[in-house]
Amino acid sequence: MHLELARAFFLKREDDLSREHFERVLAGGPPPAMVANIRRFLEAMRARRRWSGRFGATLAPDSNVNAASGSDIIYIGGLPFRRDADAGTRSGVGAILWGGR
Repeated sequence: MHLELARAFFLKREDDLSREHFERVLAGGPPPAMVANIRRFLEAMRARRRWSGRFGATLAPDSNVNAASGSDIIYIGGLPFRRDADAGTRSGVGAILWGGR
């Protein structure tokens, strides 16, 4: 049964399912001629495997590019510190890049 399913999935190019069923047949210890035939199917699947991925990029407004606090006094370890006047929040444009399978 697994052999027929494996061949059907192979013909439909659903290689993950096909490989799973072929491996189940191999785990059962079939005759050497059948093993050689299955190995040819597995090699054909490896040869037609393609890479795929998704990548993207975008530019977006950012109202706090430098991730600064909006407060004039910052507490670090319970001690108050006054920020410099030029250390405030700054607006700008942020770039976002992503990728995956």
